[in-house]
Amino acid sequence: MILIVPRTKKNHEFTSDIQPIAHVNVGEIFQVKTIDAANGSAKERSGLKQELDLNLPNPITGPIFINGINAGDMVGIEILAIDVESEGIGIYSGKYRKISIENGFAIFSDKLSIPLNPHIGVIGLAPSEGSISSRVPGEHGGNLDTKEICAGSMIIIPACEEGGGLALGDVHAVMADGETSGSGLEIGAIVTLRVTKVSFPYQRHLYVLTDNDLIILGSAPTLEEASKIAISRVNLILKKYLHLEQSEAELLNGLCCHLRISQIVNPLQTAKVLIPISLLNMAIPIV
Repeated sequence: MILIVPRTKKNHEFTSDIQPIAHVNVGEIFQVKTIDAANGSAKERSGLKQELDLNLPNPITGPIFINGINAGDMVGIEILAIDVESEGIGIYSGKYRKISIENGFAIFSDKLSIPLNPHIGVIGLAPSEGSISSRVPGEHGGNLDTKEICAGSMIIIPACEEGGGLALGDVHAVMADGETSGSGLEIGAIVTLRVTKVSFPYQRHLYVLTDNDLIILGSAPTLEEASKIAISRVNLILKKYLHLEQSEAELLNGLCCHLRISQIVNPLQTAKVLIPISLLNMAIPIV
């Protein structure tokens, strides 16, 4: 029987100071229920943003203790499935509007339906000390709002403590790069996961691995700073693992790797660079 972690004990921080609400084993498949970023507070079909419960937005379900994870491990969180609820909310220009989900589409209007791309807006592990708001992205994960963190991908995060302290929430039924309106289609969901330890050959940073790309993320106060972080990390990977000079790595980055925007609306902005896996000819062995 698959363990289902309920969303009744949600919180708003990544921290080791909160007792785990569930324990799972490395390699075990389990499910996590999440609530939307507005704490399920949208009661009407539409209304004003001020009517929503956004004093503590982006509630997360967790922490979840992963038996077998130790401080220093590279933790691979496989996203096996994301099953969204039948209705979400879009928040924009001081307003909100509920949008129904039908047969894999968001019903924007009677003339326009949008194909879903469910992904996890907030996912991460506890930091080495203190706490980090679920609104903030960083090396621990957090509010990355990166649409590639979806079913079929793996997010890889260094563990800072025993058990990892996994928590997640802020699922979006669909969202474009940038999250330019200030929200995705915010929605509750059931997320199916499996956590493994990975033997990862690159620097100890956060990564997203898809079928086609290794995604390097950078978060900083400005998009320019975030981009420079991600670009410099890619240069180091190309230099080390393709045995290139620094200038050659920079050129190859510019020719083959894709700089994109995850989000520009959080306390720190997040940029990403996609390295084609074919370029690295790499595999991630699972321990």
